[in-house]
Amino acid sequence: MKLEQKNSRGLYGKTGTGTVNGNEINGWFIGYVESEENTYYFATNIQNEENASGKNAAEITLSILKEKGIY
Repeated sequence: MKLEQKNSRGLYGKTGTGTVNGNEINGWFIGYVESEENTYYFATNIQNEENASGKNAAEITLSILKEKGIY
């Protein structure tokens, strides 16, 4: 799914969360960034006894993409 567009770069992705007994124990975010020059694929998975949501995985991924100058 296209999530957003910034400066001719498109962000596409999907999050997911695994829940056991009401605790978010597995979060993931997969997708890609498409620019005029290249396409960058990513997959992030986090695991913990709680608070390991897809939302948190997306936040981690976006901070890395920003740090690398990709998005």
